[in-house]
Amino acid sequence: TFARNPNFRHLSAFFSGISRIASSAFTGSALDTVDLDYNQLTEYNREAFDVIGATLERLFLGDNQISSLPSGAFNNLGRVEVLNIANNPIGNPPVDAFNSMVNLATLIMHDCQIHELDPLQFQGLNSLKDLRLAGNHLTNLPDGLFNQLWNLTEIDLDRNQLYTLSAATFGTSVSTIRYLFAWFNNIFGI
Repeated sequence: TFARNPNFRHLSAFFSGISRIASSAFTGSALDTVDLDYNQLTEYNREAFDVIGATLERLFLGDNQISSLPSGAFNNLGRVEVLNIANNPIGNPPVDAFNSMVNLATLIMHDCQIHELDPLQFQGLNSLKDLRLAGNHLTNLPDGLFNQLWNLTEIDLDRNQLYTLSAATFGTSVSTIRYLFAWFNNIFGI
């Protein structure tokens, strides 16, 4: 298949009606970008992406139908810098879904029906600069959620159901944050 070409670097197949990805879909390729936004994927096939973990830098899976993520979903994708899983009915992601993504700078998870995040959800994401969590169902953010995210400069929490924002949530990262968006929430205390 075309994916077995080691010179093949960028796959852009959004709005293509793709409903599943075979485990061997990317075997033999050296893709650095995979854009599968706006398809009909219902599950995240970890094995398919693990084979390109050494080269993959940008992964776009937004606006699909992915209903959950497996434990350690992105553990073998340490080179990824941009991950978009927005507009999928994922719900609460496993606490270890992102922990091995040491180069991740942008994480887009808006409109994913997230109700709760674990205090260790973003542990180890030392390169994270931009975190987008708008349009979920978050009412509270646990203490320490953003702690030790030394490069975090932008957080989008718009369109949630937050009732408070606590300095304890931001921990040591409070000094690096430049933009905090929290429009359309129910915040009564900061």
